[in-house]
Amino acid sequence: MQVPVEIAFRHFEPSGEIRSEVAKQVRRLEKFSPRVTSCRVVVTGPETRRRRGGLFEVELRIAMPEHNDIVVDTLHGDAPQHEHALVAIRDAFDAAVSPTRTLLVQGSQRRKRFAMLKRAMQ
Repeated sequence: MQVPVEIAFRHFEPSGEIRSEVAKQVRRLEKFSPRVTSCRVVVTGPETRRRRGGLFEVELRIAMPEHNDIVVDTLHGDAPQHEHALVAIRDAFDAAVSPTRTLLVQGSQRRKRFAMLKRAMQ
């Protein structure tokens, strides 16, 4: 990654396990897609005013050259498993894989077509 990863936590103090999971998921994303130039992660905890457990929200903004940013926002009001920060983090990064993979495949196809055109013109 060309730019250091930005990680922010809102409305809660993250444990070492949560910080470790974010770092692990970012490394996984980098292995999956070496063309990622920057990544911003915001993990928002439940508001403290609620009596019952609230849900964690994770927002990812992933930048790749020659493409619009990929934005993943995991706000699921009916997903009780997101009461756990680790699950919400994993779900957000899993959701980021599909659009990242699509952009990589499209870029690869575009490079192949260009190479074929270049050979045909010689």
